[in-house]
Amino acid sequence: MSVSFSVPVYMSKYKTAVALTTLGLGARTQTASAQQLPKAEEALRTALKAAAAAARPVELVHFDLKRGTRLERIRLEFTLKDAKHRRVSGICPIIVEPRFATEGRPFEIAYHPFRQSEWFVFSAYDGLANPAQAYFAQTWAEMDDDVIARMWSNGKDSLKIVSFTVKERTLLGELPNRAKGIWDDLENDPLATKKKEKSELQVLPNLGNDLTPGATNVDPDSLGMARPPYREQLEVLLGARKKQSVLLVGPPGCGKTTIIRRLVSDLLAAEDYATHQNLDRVTHVWRIFGKQLIAGMSHLGQWEQRCVELLVGNDGS
Repeated sequence: MSVSFSVPVYMSKYKTAVALTTLGLGARTQTASAQQLPKAEEALRTALKAAAAAARPVELVHFDLKRGTRLERIRLEFTLKDAKHRRVSGICPIIVEPRFATEGRPFEIAYHPFRQSEWFVFSAYDGLANPAQAYFAQTWAEMDDDVIARMWSNGKDSLKIVSFTVKERTLLGELPNRAKGIWDDLENDPLATKKKEKSELQVLPNLGNDLTPGATNVDPDSLGMARPPYREQLEVLLGARKKQSVLLVGPPGCGKTTIIRRLVSDLLAAEDYATHQNLDRVTHVWRIFGKQLIAGMSHLGQWEQRCVELLVGNDGS
């Protein structure tokens, strides 16, 4: 059985990179960075899947979104409680997360996204700035100046959600293996057929380029001319649950690439990606060039075998 999770993520943007840090996962906190957001999200989603697959069933509760989690940017100015009494100031990103002491008794905790193990409780009536300054003055006392400089917000940070689907581990999987009994063979039903599970993609990621992740952060209005009626025809053929094979032909420069980019965006919209934000629940569009199919194939029949593996082999297509 597969289950979907949504994890809050702190995103910080720099001149040449985007950095993502998960929130609320404790010791299983994951980070990822890349020059482009889709690449960073892909790396983070892969790490989260591995962490969730390795987690015990009772630990999976940490991999879900706590409603009400938010990012606050507060200007702080305080003196560190160290021997030099250094004075620091800046705009500090603070994550506010709701918790419950008991049913009907909510409270909020706050922490810096880069030091999540250090948190404090505050009251909404007293505000966030004063308790944050008092707490950080103590906990940041042993940090170097260059480390403190990286704790401030540049105004380009934000919260986002990264969703993914993973096969759930059940409590039965926690039970120790039972030794096989002498009568166990009699319990097997020879007429029963076991459904073969669909394996992970193995050949396709090594050859092609997945166009879907890069389209999640693209404004549909920037994709160029919609080119009716070809757009509508592709929606009919590829937008239904049972998709049909399509051959798109035309001279160079006629807009084939634009039509495909529009198709990827339309598929994301049709499968409601904007709501669930889970790439594991949408149709992926891959691009493979002919040169990639025959690259490295020096013996007769090798590239043909690669095509067979791509279509009906390990990829389960």
